[in-house]
Amino acid sequence: MPIPQPGTREPLAQSVVPVSQGETIFSFTTFLASYLGFATTPQFLEQLLGSTLSSISVTWTHQCTEDFYPPLNIPSLKLKPEPGLIPAPEERPPSVMTLELQLAPEATSVCTETEKSKTKEQLPSVMMFSPKLVAEQLTLKDSELFCKVAPFECLGSIWSQRNKKGKENLAPTVRATISQFNKVAGCVITTCLGDHSMNAQDRAKTMEHWIKVARECLGLGNFSSSHAILSALESFPLHRLRKTWRAVSRKCSKHFKDLCGKDKVLIRDPLIKVGTSKLEKNPQRAQMRLRKQKKGVVPFLGTFLTDLQMLDAAMEEYVDGNVINTKKKMKEVKVLQEMQLLQVAASNYRFQHEQQFQMWFQLLEGLSEKESYHLSCQLEPPSQ
Repeated sequence: MPIPQPGTREPLAQSVVPVSQGETIFSFTTFLASYLGFATTPQFLEQLLGSTLSSISVTWTHQCTEDFYPPLNIPSLKLKPEPGLIPAPEERPPSVMTLELQLAPEATSVCTETEKSKTKEQLPSVMMFSPKLVAEQLTLKDSELFCKVAPFECLGSIWSQRNKKGKENLAPTVRATISQFNKVAGCVITTCLGDHSMNAQDRAKTMEHWIKVARECLGLGNFSSSHAILSALESFPLHRLRKTWRAVSRKCSKHFKDLCGKDKVLIRDPLIKVGTSKLEKNPQRAQMRLRKQKKGVVPFLGTFLTDLQMLDAAMEEYVDGNVINTKKKMKEVKVLQEMQLLQVAASNYRFQHEQQFQMWFQLLEGLSEKESYHLSCQLEPPSQ
């Protein structure tokens, strides 16, 4: 795979096209996730149309479907039939000249409208679900969402615009993953504080339950939910409950401390869990190894978002006027390539939806930060 040369869009686009159909295009699939930082889809496609396209066109349309909406009006895309190669009308296969891109339908909710009408008070306690079951169900949802993340949405130049006016719908796949993370963290806090009938011992048992869930998640390679659970347990509304923490068993307290130590390491380098180095020289070989190992991993997406935002802030998009900073682009590609390897690993899970838990998880209404702090202070008033 040639390294992109500094310059304008033209030489950069040409440098990422494989020389022949037999070469690997793994690096190209990663590059697709970052080209929007320096060109529009029509601009980039126009440059590629003059190069080898047999495998690239299929890869691009499959991996980055959203790039082709709304439909593009590009002269080079108009198909011109080659004389002598057109079959007779009765022999012509249907829709042979048609390329349609379809968005995947949204997953059907596991809750019916009748079930959604249940009140919060009617929901069972989280203690009704075993730590193993909770971890598997969270991992199932986390892996599904992470596999759907469009890598280009994580770029600092894209994600940094999320709070701007008119950008409310920017990066939907990233937002969905973050929403799930926040839902898990909120679930922990709500189950520990939301039931007014609980005493310190009850809350301690609930915390112990979540510590066990975090251990199960870590064992499954789900660093997203394990980090969400541990972050929630370390949050101020729960961390300040000294009476409750004193009631937590010594064994669980030790497990919690150990988990927090492992969490700090593994959210930074989740590939350690599956025995793959981030410095892997042959990404395609690493991809094949991950598929064969059948080990699942769901990383904490926030690590990638932070790294890419810092990279975007530290390096200019262009150097010497209008020359694309390819050094920055290649650094971004390395981060996104690691992400794509982890998406391969995340697809290895084979859990089935457990409807009762999924319904409980959807229907549980999380407490706001203000409500959480207020309830925490009610349970254990601040010392004067």
